[in-house]
Amino acid sequence: VCGASFVRDDRIYRCENGHCFDRSRFGYVNFLQSQRSSKKRHGDDKAMVTARRDFLNVGFYRPLCERVASLAAQDISGPVRLLDAGCGEGYYTDFVRQTLAKTVPPKTAGVDISKDALRFAAKRGGDIEYAVASVFKLPVQTGSVDLLLNLFAPVCESEFLRVLKKGGRMVRA
Repeated sequence: VCGASFVRDDRIYRCENGHCFDRSRFGYVNFLQSQRSSKKRHGDDKAMVTARRDFLNVGFYRPLCERVASLAAQDISGPVRLLDAGCGEGYYTDFVRQTLAKTVPPKTAGVDISKDALRFAAKRGGDIEYAVASVFKLPVQTGSVDLLLNLFAPVCESEFLRVLKKGGRMVRA
């Protein structure tokens, strides 16, 4: 809301200015401010997310997923903060996280505008923080991301440049 840092205390995210957001029972936090939009739903609905999840789980995009993970893992030697901007149901997010974890466990977050997509993402498991938010206003500190994924999702170059650390990398498809 205000751009200040926030801390997580169990299921509550709170900033120094008193803004609070609850982690849902589904495993994500919702940072969208619905009063700023006339839309009742944002992003893909449950039917669209289910169809995509079922398609991806068959393995048709597995070679692409492996290539993305391979690119992401190049030259990784220390702690990594990974952000998937437009993560959908978490297919690529979790695969890349698992690949990086073979070398060094990454601190991983995924952002998507669809609550339905994040419900599926949170069910994949793994130590990943998910948030409902727009790629055009990422709830991420400036210069805090080592590796940014953006796969089949909208692009906001200015936001991506803002959150990437100096020397950070982006993998996009």
